Amino acid sequence: MLLTLAGLTRDRYDRALAHVVKTDALGQDLWLKREIVARGGARVRVYPNTSIANAPLLAAEREARAANIGLWGTGAYRIPQATHLPQAFERFQLVEGVVSCELGLTGSALTLEIRRSAAALCQVQGGTPVRARGYVYDGKLEIGHTLNLETLACD
Repeated sequence: MLLTLAGLTRDRYDRALAHVVKTDALGQDLWLKREIVARGGARVRVYPNTSIANAPLLAAEREARAANIGLWGTGAYRIPQATHLPQAFERFQLVEGVVSCELGLTGSALTLEIRRSAAALCQVQGGTPVRARGYVYDGKLEIGHTLNLETLACD
């Protein structure tokens, strides 16, 4: 078993953050975090200094979500439109909406708080449909890495 700590080693709740790779009886490596995400057992949270391995995790999450596997098959974890979030809302969330000129989400009181580590996202044009992931507090969704904001295709 291989345990890799990359950058930030603890989250805001003092939980350990690590990548674990286990070799099975046939000699195949199994990346446990990817396996959990692919089976719909977790959402991906991207931290700025642990983001190097998150692109494959986001792809696995997208596939699990498209197939309604695990938590994605329950109503509680469906990604809401920003316009449907309650005013008093505080937790990690994935949300979809359309970016307004002020980095708000059209029709929602929720605004995107772009951290310096994701400054490239400040160039997202108003009217762009997006899926954002981050911690929501005080009416703001914290975007700490460019992988936390995905541009969606226009319908």
